[in-house]
Parts: sequence; C-alpha cells; structure tokens
Amino acid sequence: ELAGRLERDKADAVGKVEREREDAVKEVEALRARMAGEMAELGTRLEKEREEVVRKLEREKEAVRSRLEMEKVGLETMVEKERIEAAAAMDVSRRDATSLLEKERREAGDRLERELQEL
Repeated sequence: ELAGRLERDKADAVGKVEREREDAVKEVEALRARMAGEMAELGTRLEKEREEVVRKLEREKEAVRSRLEMEKVGLETMVEKERIEAAAAMDVSRRDATSLLEKERREAGDRLERELQEL
C-alpha cells in the first residue's frame, strides 16, 4: 500500500511538474508574442515619428531657403539702389565739375578780353 501511495504521489508530483512546465512554456510563448507585438508597434511608432521629423526638417529647410532668397533679393535691390545713387552722384559731380570748368573758362576769357581791351 505504501509503495502504491508513493507511486501515486510520484505520479502526481510528475504530473504537477509537467503541468507547471507546460504553463511556463505557454507563459513564455505569450510573453514572446506580446513582446513581438510591442516591438512591432514601437517600430511603427518610431517610423512615424522619424517621418514627422523629416517632414518638419523639410518645412524648416524650405522656410530658411525662402527667407534666404528674400534676403538675397533685398540685398540685390539695395546694391542696385546704391549703384544707381552712386551713378547719379557721379553724374552730378561731373556736371558740377563741367559747370565749374565752364565758369572758370568764361572768367578766364573775360579777363583776357579786359586785358586785351586795356592794351
């Protein structure tokens, strides 16, 4: 009877260990499946975030490019304005110089005329 009881206890213990092992295997498989799902979800989320960052950087790059283009146009306009003003100032200076030379020539001519008449 004792031997039979030991056999049953042994069989019960072996059965219990087998069930616990099967439960542990199922739990590990469930954890693996859950981890795989979470990794896939994380990968998808990271890819979406990366795409959003890329779009944001593209928008910022375009904004900078647009701003630089506007600044370039503004600088070109300012340089052209300054060139026109410098050309106008040179033209005025030339006219002033020509006018001054003509005045001096007239005065010199007038002096010569007076000196000739005095002689």
